[in-house]
Amino acid sequence: MATSTETPSKAAGFNWPMDPDAYKRVIFGTTLASAAGGTIMASAGVLRRQPAFDVGVQGARSGLLTAFGFFSIREYFLIPALRLSNIQQEKPQTPQLSENVLASALAGGLGGGAWNTYLRGPRGGVNGAITAVIVCTSLQLISNKLHIARIRFVASRSASPDEPAAAPEPPKPGLLTRSKAWLGSLNPVRKIPDEEYLQTLSKRKDYVDGRLKEVRAELEEVEGLLAG
Repeated sequence: MATSTETPSKAAGFNWPMDPDAYKRVIFGTTLASAAGGTIMASAGVLRRQPAFDVGVQGARSGLLTAFGFFSIREYFLIPALRLSNIQQEKPQTPQLSENVLASALAGGLGGGAWNTYLRGPRGGVNGAITAVIVCTSLQLISNKLHIARIRFVASRSASPDEPAAAPEPPKPGLLTRSKAWLGSLNPVRKIPDEEYLQTLSKRKDYVDGRLKEVRAELEEVEGLLAG
């Protein structure tokens, strides 16, 4: 009796864990860096009495090339590679301060090191890589902090539909009302309730009746002395 066992194997397709919105971040970051570079260099040109337009165009072009290389390396290669090696998790549901910090530092180090090596040689490449790592890490942390603060602000402004609406605060008294209240506190004549007024009259009546009885008793004593 012959038996045969089959062990079918199916090659799993390789999945490069790249964010579908990676190209949006590349376009946004490149545009922002290009605009910032052009504005900064044009302003510096005005202060140095140089042609602002020409200097601004050069700054915008440098910012565009630098940012495009940085964001492309980070979004298309480093972030997926870090996720694939389980060094960086998938994009969290809630923003975190450490999000993309390692990828930005590596992208800045690679880009800054390569550019400075091309300009100044190997020694300049090391210094450029260190400087780029520090700058890119700091900017990424600042960006994450601002993003978290914006989300918290929007969340605090939006009220949940299950929560009851807060009761409106009573209107503050006007200047005339506060003035009357202050003058009333200085007035010696105080308005009293009816019950308190009746109690006061009853006490005064009892006091007067008692005094009348004492006066009558004294008159009777005097009349008795005079008759005797």
